Amino acid sequence: MKKITNKIKRKIRNRKKLKDVNTNRYRVSVSKSLNNLSAQIIDDKQKKTLVSASSTEKEIKAKKLKKWKNQI
Repeated sequence: MKKITNKIKRKIRNRKKLKDVNTNRYRVSVSKSLNNLSAQIIDDKQKKTLVSASSTEKEIKAKKLKKWKNQI
């Protein structure tokens, strides 16, 4: 049997609380790294991602590069 770490326990506990509280709302999930940012809007009832956006997408990357060039 695999040992459940504190990190996994916290993750399970947080998700359970979210599902109890979040009955008629969508959930927003944001993750960031040093270089990129991504976000999702999730419907827990249908268990589907409704919308997602990432800084690695072509259109957003082009705007970022254009904005950066204008500052130089």
